[in-house]
Amino acid sequence: MSDTITRFVALLNQIVIVGKKKKWAFSRKRDFSIKIYHTPFKRRIVAIRTTGLDIDSLDLTFKIGDNISKAREWCENNKYLIDVDINRLDYLN
Repeated sequence: MSDTITRFVALLNQIVIVGKKKKWAFSRKRDFSIKIYHTPFKRRIVAIRTTGLDIDSLDLTFKIGDNISKAREWCENNKYLIDVDINRLDYLN
């Protein structure tokens, strides 16, 4: 990742969703995490990064440009856990 993108991401709000998902019917559950970066004021998703599984296998109902509330709804509907919720505006007070 370039230095400019790293600096830009440092200014964004972030949530991390963690959980376990089966890839196939007869496979073991695999751990995954999704880092979602969103803007502080308009709350639009700017970047999505996953570890453990690829984005296609997670059946996400949100995409880049959507409001972060769609990601939170997806998390609640699938019973996954929001592990980290960083709001950069809280640090300004």
